Amino acid sequence: MFQFQFEPSLPAWLFLGAVVLPYLLVLIPSSFVLVLARGFGDRDRKLAALACLIVLGMFAGFRGFVGIDTYMYHLIYTGTRTGPFMGVLAQVEPVFAFLVKVTYWLYDSSFLFVGLIAILQGILVLVLLRTSQDPPGFLLLYMANFYLAFQFNILRAGTAILFLAMAVRWVRKKEGWKFYLFSFLAVMCHFSAVVGFFPLFIFHQENRKVRLFLLLVVLALLFGLYLAIGHADLAPEKYAGYLVMDLRAEIRPSFTGLAIRIFINCLLYYLVVNRENAGLLRLLLLLWLVMRLLSVKFVLVDRIEIIYSALYIFYCFEQVVAGTRWRIRTLAFAGLTVLSLASNIRGLTLDETQLARGSSVIDFNHSMSPYLPYKFFWQKQEP
Repeated sequence: MFQFQFEPSLPAWLFLGAVVLPYLLVLIPSSFVLVLARGFGDRDRKLAALACLIVLGMFAGFRGFVGIDTYMYHLIYTGTRTGPFMGVLAQVEPVFAFLVKVTYWLYDSSFLFVGLIAILQGILVLVLLRTSQDPPGFLLLYMANFYLAFQFNILRAGTAILFLAMAVRWVRKKEGWKFYLFSFLAVMCHFSAVVGFFPLFIFHQENRKVRLFLLLVVLALLFGLYLAIGHADLAPEKYAGYLVMDLRAEIRPSFTGLAIRIFINCLLYYLVVNRENAGLLRLLLLLWLVMRLLSVKFVLVDRIEIIYSALYIFYCFEQVVAGTRWRIRTLAFAGLTVLSLASNIRGLTLDETQLARGSSVIDFNHSMSPYLPYKFFWQKQEP
């Protein structure tokens, strides 16, 4: 299991600072650039956001065995790349099964597979930036709150959430097919996206293709159920591990940090709510709040809570407000950004046991690719 080995001749804080330095050199300068870019003209703002996005994408795409779930994706690729497509579907959802085959066709490398996932997420963020009213602010919010989780940990779920974030943009638009397309692609990235789709579906106005889309969702769920039953030797171990982590977890999230997040999210609701968005905002806030409180006790709920958190924050950010409400909302997002960025940087210094909230039963494969030390894929070929 990965543990820090402090050099006796160096203070602990200095050693940690040196080990975390690669992340700091990416996250901190990018944050300053994005903050400054909000005062630029439209074209320069987009160029600054694009430059930072490229840096973030390269940092994630060129990594070696870095990130709690990264080693698992190397195993998935090496274990399925030469088999039939249906065999790959037994391990991952269709979009990622397709990426496995594309990678094998282009160049047989598990590092390329991880890199293509980083590129896919980067393209999705780029699309969200192009349709955002404030590209630097959106990227700053994404980077501080979700970048490390999406790119280094929950790769499939993170990709699915980005597709859902694109679907949110079309909840109240006339182009209903785009809403259903992005929602469907989200489910094809990770089946957990279904729990994020239905709140959006409830408030979607274009219902002409409802039956067709529901049929596709049901078929996807049935297919996922078939895989779970047909490969029952794989699924129970994973979810049993989550359950044991829940039962043995000793470390709980900070009450202060939790209280601040709840206050900020409730404040955001008050600042951006109107007649048109009230229903969806209220539902997303309620679902996030329930999942966030449940996640204090149950680690598994984290995977659902982050879906509602991302949808709620992104949706609040894109609402049009002015005057005092806009200024207060800017301060609220700034507070959330600082809190999340500090929390994520601190999380880098924790070992897997602490990341699992004190549980000693973390999966061995997840301990093979810790966040630290960061290394590029050409620096280390084996974990």
